[in-house]
Amino acid sequence: MTLEECRWVRRIRVEPTALRLRAFTMRCCHNATDVFVNAPFLRSLEYKGSVRDAGGFPLSLTNWGAIEALAMDICEPVSYCTEDSPKIWEVVAMVERCTSLKSLRLSAQPYPPFFPYRARLPGLTRLELRGPFRNNLHITGLIGIVKNTTKLEVLILTLVIDTSQADQAASNKKIVMSKDMLSAQIKCFSSTLRRIHLVGCTRQEGQRRLAKFLLKKATCADEMCVSFAASVAQGSETETLLVKETMSWWRNPLIKITFTR
Repeated sequence: MTLEECRWVRRIRVEPTALRLRAFTMRCCHNATDVFVNAPFLRSLEYKGSVRDAGGFPLSLTNWGAIEALAMDICEPVSYCTEDSPKIWEVVAMVERCTSLKSLRLSAQPYPPFFPYRARLPGLTRLELRGPFRNNLHITGLIGIVKNTTKLEVLILTLVIDTSQADQAASNKKIVMSKDMLSAQIKCFSSTLRRIHLVGCTRQEGQRRLAKFLLKKATCADEMCVSFAASVAQGSETETLLVKETMSWWRNPLIKITFTR
């Protein structure tokens, strides 16, 4: 079931007594103040909307603990909030209600911190993040999440083009990682993580640092798939340099690196 841009509705009650509803999506119903879903067989939830100043989200379920797949996209820029802000913790609380979570997709804000920062996700096996990875703080935010995902198997990062770094797209600046990155101890990177997918790659400095970090730290991964952004023309100098540089970084010799479009 999908509710999308129901701007005239404030209260919604879903009680599929005759149907075994397993997936529910709510997108951009910005005027809704009370959405109640009574679906005991619900396993997949997608939410795209805002975080209210008081009361968090308008959505409530009877069985948060049964949700196995959660996707969240916060429309408004709440990223300027500090880590301790009520809005950040509302996002964390919503994720942590899903105690059976196996798959999580988050659309990150333009600036750190990522959502959900320091949330406990012990059963998560698949994590997908969408964000610009502009600087070291974004990678630090990623570390903060994956440190608490001890069973993670698949990591998908969709890299949003950072227009403030557009002039660096073909830069040959040497990539250096901070001491915090080099010293980070991430259990799943050395025990359970098998597949990494970087989507929308260019040669922006932040993206290159992210790729180098993942190759160095994900010592048990079997595969890294690098998908080029549409702006990277096939056979271009940017593509050639990106492939050459990626293959030159230290990595587990058993990991298979593939490049796709």
